[in-house]
Amino acid sequence: MARSGTQEATTRHVAFLRGINVGGRRVTKAQLCAPFEALGFAGVGTFLASGNVTFATHETAGLEPRIEGTLQAALGFDVDVFVRTVDQLARVVAFGPFPAEVIDATDGKLQVTFLRDQPNPSAVAEAMTHASAQDRLAVVGREWYWLPAGGISTSALDVKAVERALGRGTTRTFNTVSRLHVRPAPEPRG
Repeated sequence: MARSGTQEATTRHVAFLRGINVGGRRVTKAQLCAPFEALGFAGVGTFLASGNVTFATHETAGLEPRIEGTLQAALGFDVDVFVRTVDQLARVVAFGPFPAEVIDATDGKLQVTFLRDQPNPSAVAEAMTHASAQDRLAVVGREWYWLPAGGISTSALDVKAVERALGRGTTRTFNTVSRLHVRPAPEPRG
């Protein structure tokens, strides 16, 4: 969205936070929003309780380390952050890693893992050695897609080996990502 005058245009972003509201890392919506607001971001809101924070800013560089530092200071523990613009999420949603008939034929839910950096071709090749008919994988840009045949808890996929190849990331269901990319900005707090 563009502002009038000399102010820069702002862009909607989503920060995917790794490890929020699992184990002993319980965080409220207010606790998640406050660090983003302290950084001067506008339209801060959360989606679900798994560490998805939406915000707007004109900044483009260095967002992830700044957010990580601010979250660590506020929450008292390290949080890995993976930021995407809503336009980047639209491309993730538009990409069809597997044919619809394959997705429809499985009991599993399509997963998307967000990475900090785009893996090199040899890392992708290594990750793909873990794919099977029961655990389909695709890697495009800074995301990897996983379609398990059933529930992820019953999958034989060695997720840690895939992560060692591609780098640390955080995972959301494709449905969550689809809903986030079209989510309107939250109403300003009064």
